[in-house]
Amino acid sequence: YEYATSLHWALAQSALGATDVNPTTLAERLFTILCLLLGLVFSSSLISLLSASIVELHVARRDQRQKMKALRRYLRENVVNARVAVQVYKQVSTRLRRKKRLVSTDVSVLGLLSSVLRQELHAEICAPHLERHPLFRLWRNIDWAWFRRFCFASVTVAEHMCKDDLFVSGSVANAAYLIVRGELLYTQEPGSS
Repeated sequence: YEYATSLHWALAQSALGATDVNPTTLAERLFTILCLLLGLVFSSSLISLLSASIVELHVARRDQRQKMKALRRYLRENVVNARVAVQVYKQVSTRLRRKKRLVSTDVSVLGLLSSVLRQELHAEICAPHLERHPLFRLWRNIDWAWFRRFCFASVTVAEHMCKDDLFVSGSVANAAYLIVRGELLYTQEPGSS
């Protein structure tokens, strides 16, 4: 019974609840006050965290709604064919919902790094993918400094989404692509390829 009473009292103190166990000495009263203060801080922190998360979600949704509203207005003002407008609307809404992977340009504090350390970081990110090709693997083993500079100057990490055009028939290619995740459907047009 004494252990259960003690546990009940402790739980009541941490949850800011009342209990029928009353402190009788100064030390007990000070301990009760300390527990009440800790419970108050914990519960107010929890409420603050929850309300901040709800506000952040609300702001993000409002931003998406405003973007979609502007898109609908743009399509309506330019009298876009309904079939094309639906395709545009669906693709934009899908891409807005998708969580985009961070790239180095999204992380502003990377600009604080020295150029050598930035090169090192970029090479560490790119190396596992480039090393699949025997030539790059050989160059990395021969001269890491060259490989690091090559990655920094020539390799860009990009994320493309479904139905993005990487190559357009009749245009000159200005980049080579290495697919890290996902798949690429490459179709040739007989008259122009």
